[in-house]
Amino acid sequence: MRNKLLPLAIASALTSTLASAPLLAQDLTIYGAMHYSLDYLDTDSAAVLDDTDWATGVNRASFIGVKGSEDLGNGLKAIFKIESNINDSVGSFNTYVGLSGDWGTVFMGQHDTPYMIATDSLDLFVDTLADSNVVLGSTALNGSFALTVPQTIAYISPDMNGLTLAGAWVQHLVDEPLGVSDTNAVSLAAMYANGPLFASLAYEDHANGTAIGGAADADAWKLGLGYQANGFTAGLVYEQVDGSGPLTGLEVDNLMLSASYAAGNNVFKVQYGDSDSNRVGGDFDYWAIGLDHNLSQRTKVYALYTALDNDSLGLGALNCADTVSSNDQCVADHDGLSVGIQHSF
Repeated sequence: MRNKLLPLAIASALTSTLASAPLLAQDLTIYGAMHYSLDYLDTDSAAVLDDTDWATGVNRASFIGVKGSEDLGNGLKAIFKIESNINDSVGSFNTYVGLSGDWGTVFMGQHDTPYMIATDSLDLFVDTLADSNVVLGSTALNGSFALTVPQTIAYISPDMNGLTLAGAWVQHLVDEPLGVSDTNAVSLAAMYANGPLFASLAYEDHANGTAIGGAADADAWKLGLGYQANGFTAGLVYEQVDGSGPLTGLEVDNLMLSASYAAGNNVFKVQYGDSDSNRVGGDFDYWAIGLDHNLSQRTKVYALYTALDNDSLGLGALNCADTVSSNDQCVADHDGLSVGIQHSF
């Protein structure tokens, strides 16, 4: 119950404080989302004694945010944004400060990488049990290319006839042990939208340190394609990840396909993902079906069913870390059911 009251308390405190602030931003917005689900997960693994888990009130990325800007003249604005997960034990979302003008936006802080952003719009089950991060960014490097990271310096271009470019440098991607240089990253993306068509191309490189999963260096690129017309959407993402160091020669090819159809207040959705690794036994795939019912423009209820199938050494994992008591249970064969409600503001 505390989480339900927290956004109202924060909003009230902010309103009271900012009303008396002498340097009030000219454009201030308070926003966020409350998203909880009821999940059932059946784990098919001989190593897990308790193979059935129910979880009530799973926090699915509920957050509160404040953003604003101040006109500095001559087409230059000061901007800021603060996002925080309502469950603060999980950490923060996009939180940054920067400058924005006709030339684009530059900022410093914590943010989704351009690589992650490039195909987010093609994921029909984002922030649910069947999130596309099951496959995209997930490799023998254990999901190290689906990141929201601190210590980021980023630039996002203005919309240039449908084309938007983004780049980021992350100095402190992974906190390595003493004597090992910290992993840094470069992330680049190009996104194009024109009418019903969408396309994106992204690249990310992780260098130095030991990196996630034991590879000293790793890089990835992906291509995203989308189409939307007359209530129908279709999406495709192809991704390739390469590792070095202890996993030299590792190559993983990931594929995601999605489609949806809107009829009145209902949206029917289906999604499929496949990960093929040159590591013997490292393949996995998953699929999901779902139904969203929009109660209003800001509130919806939904139900989904998803299934994951790992080979003997597959590391595919549903987005279930908040559902089960041990994350090891997420890396196994699964059937999952989730029913939730989401309100955005």
